[in-house]
Amino acid sequence: MAFFSFFEPGFRTTNNLLNIVRAVSFFGILAVGMTFVILTAGIDLSVGSALAFCGIVCASAAKGSRALLTGKDDGGINVLYAFLAAIGVGLLIGLIHGVFIAYLRVPAFIVTLGGLGAWRGATLLWSGGQPISNFSADFTKWGKGSVGEVPIPVIFFAGMVLIAHIILKYTRYGRWVFALGGNAEAARLSGLNTRMITTTVYVISGLCAGVSAFLLTSRLNSAEQVAGQNYELQAIASVVIGGTSLFGGQGGVLGTMIGAVLIGVLNNGEITERDFVRRAGAVALTAAGRRTVLRAYERRLDTEIRHPVFGYRITYRRVLDVQARLLAAVIVGELPEYRAMVTR
Repeated sequence: MAFFSFFEPGFRTTNNLLNIVRAVSFFGILAVGMTFVILTAGIDLSVGSALAFCGIVCASAAKGSRALLTGKDDGGINVLYAFLAAIGVGLLIGLIHGVFIAYLRVPAFIVTLGGLGAWRGATLLWSGGQPISNFSADFTKWGKGSVGEVPIPVIFFAGMVLIAHIILKYTRYGRWVFALGGNAEAARLSGLNTRMITTTVYVISGLCAGVSAFLLTSRLNSAEQVAGQNYELQAIASVVIGGTSLFGGQGGVLGTMIGAVLIGVLNNGEITERDFVRRAGAVALTAAGRRTVLRAYERRLDTEIRHPVFGYRITYRRVLDVQARLLAAVIVGELPEYRAMVTR
């Protein structure tokens, strides 16, 4: 922030800072749900596509008709219907993912990668390739309005961070989430319903996608199939930069909020998309690598652990090697070569 303020004094104005936190709110809400998922050593690659599908259903509900281009948004009760539709679809998406992962034992990476394409395709089919726009003032005020000087999406974001922090830090369920991420087998043997806990964290992620979809659709005054693209990457980066371990069991939502703000600052600083991916990737990998090194010192380098995404067994030595090589590739801009690099 100091760097951008030095080169552009207008960066630190109140209006610009409010714009930053408003933009952060949409993927930041997704990151709140992602924190629950990653704390259990899971991953959700579908949140951006889920946001798009929730948004298109939300817009249809606001219009009061699935005849997208002919429906009319009269405001009032339709806004409540739109909000409930977005939340309901998000919860259903999370439940579907959770059941496949927890009960059918399909790896989270595979399920949510499939969801990444499936929900984007469902959005295209629902809308027929046409955006839905021109909503009532009752609807758009939720994304564009403010309470005093504070934008309404920022209030939603802060409120969800606060609720998530209380749940994770002060409730029994929060301790269950940390226990599952720290050692799933020990949690199961201790009597925890690990399948139920796994399912609920994906339901929470879906809930956050629904809330974000409602606010983003309201903000843009439009819902379309490209909404939320790359939001899953920004949400995951926010969680990792904020200090949550990809191996589960360590982290928290307050760090996620800080990570999201950092990404928002980089975005607002007019860094090109390629440079942003490289820098954000380098920061995230450095944070992940630091935690891996600390764990490696605590345990032997050749100790096997479960891979947080694919589920196979891997040693700390191999994790350190892959992270170091990937970090080098990110810094020099060779991301497309990563797949070939790690499969040699």
